[in-house]
Amino acid sequence: MKVCHTPSLLTVALIFSAGVGRAHDSVPSLPPVVVTGHYDNSVGSSDAASQGVIGSELLRKVSIGNPAAGSMPHLLAGRLAMLGNFQITNVPFPGSGPAIPQVIGGQLAGMSSPLGDWVQHYKGGRIRILATSGPERSPYTPDVATYREQGFGELTVREWFGFFAPAGTPDAVRENLNNALRSAMSQQDIRDFVTPLAAYIESSTSADHVRRLGLDSDMARRLVTALGFKADS
Repeated sequence: MKVCHTPSLLTVALIFSAGVGRAHDSVPSLPPVVVTGHYDNSVGSSDAASQGVIGSELLRKVSIGNPAAGSMPHLLAGRLAMLGNFQITNVPFPGSGPAIPQVIGGQLAGMSSPLGDWVQHYKGGRIRILATSGPERSPYTPDVATYREQGFGELTVREWFGFFAPAGTPDAVRENLNNALRSAMSQQDIRDFVTPLAAYIESSTSADHVRRLGLDSDMARRLVTALGFKADS
């Protein structure tokens, strides 16, 4: 009997923002395999006058939710407050789910979170979106201006989903895994699955993944340093 051993894969989403300082120390020991998709962050608000006018909406003191303390949406909202001299109080939640009804109901002024949290409610006219974080407008919300367009180019970022292999996995095995996963990402059922999440399919090389991890980790460090955020706070 021939037994084939395939290395287990570790799927890591948003590794550069989840866990902040601890993540930066642990991720390099896991060999990157492939980035399989990415998405924009955004700020959803129930105020009908808010769309595309970040400044006028946030001149007053407001509370902005986020899906977790230390997450990229949290860091983006905190840095937005600093750059615009806005009076924002960041309110962390255990994920986006508990906060969305509070935004829709008007109990919370808004929430910084993945764009996919808001597209359905936005199209239904229940919320407005102040900005998206991508380098260009999202095709899911083409009439919503980006942070960059509104003068906050420092907040341009796209978060990603990626696969990592166990430490010590040979380069040849990583490349085989990369090819297999890139092939899987081309399947229509996968594309259909990510569309409601307002995400984009992507299939990088392992080298591209390494570069992306380094650049995005550097950005997260800059945000953490600027805000003085502590992982245990």
